[in-house]
Amino acid sequence: MRLTDRFTTSRTLLDRLCRENGWDIDIREDDAIALYFNGDGGTDRRMLIVMHKDGEPAMTFACSLCSSIPANRLPAHIPVTLLARNHSKMAGWHVSDRNGQLLFSCGYVALADSITAHNFKVICTMLLKEVATVEAYLRHERVI
Repeated sequence: MRLTDRFTTSRTLLDRLCRENGWDIDIREDDAIALYFNGDGGTDRRMLIVMHKDGEPAMTFACSLCSSIPANRLPAHIPVTLLARNHSKMAGWHVSDRNGQLLFSCGYVALADSITAHNFKVICTMLLKEVATVEAYLRHERVI
């Protein structure tokens, strides 16, 4: 498959999945899209969906917490708690360090070739709920 064919196929698939769920694509860049959902308390949540470019028929979903956490303020039990949640959920938590600010995101990788609009919606909904649950926990713990 030529690169232009791959781009067209990825774009068409993402367009179709969003259209079948009645969702607008808020941002598009190459093989990635961002969808914004209304969260608790009027907070917008961004769902990033990226089609893999390395020839694998996969797509990655990611949703981040609404705020970063200073590394020096992160209680030691939080990473352990998130790792434990990885065992009990289909999704997995990730952390990246941006100049001492920790950004937590929850991700999921799905096979693009067999994904349906229903499964696309289930994955997005699951990630949004997981991020909202962890964010509520972090507020309760006074971390954010």
